Amino acid sequence: MLTVRDGYDFIVNYCGLLVAAVTFLYLNKGSFAKKLAGYAYHNLVVGVLLQCVVIIVEGKRVLADSNLLLGSWCTYACGR
Repeated sequence: MLTVRDGYDFIVNYCGLLVAAVTFLYLNKGSFAKKLAGYAYHNLVVGVLLQCVVIIVEGKRVLADSNLLLGSWCTYACGR
């Protein structure tokens, strides 16, 4: 089952790998920094895609469980 934190780990890994890539770039290790930046990018893509799936699945579940399907959005939001 998907949870809200499914993509979180990948996005945090992206940040860490990007900081490491900048550090290695500063140390004149350009080829290794480029590899790390590539891995960071892939982590970001996977994390964002997972978060999008979670939002879509949870959004459908929320719509199915709510009264939004019975009336208009304004009727539901205004509580009338």
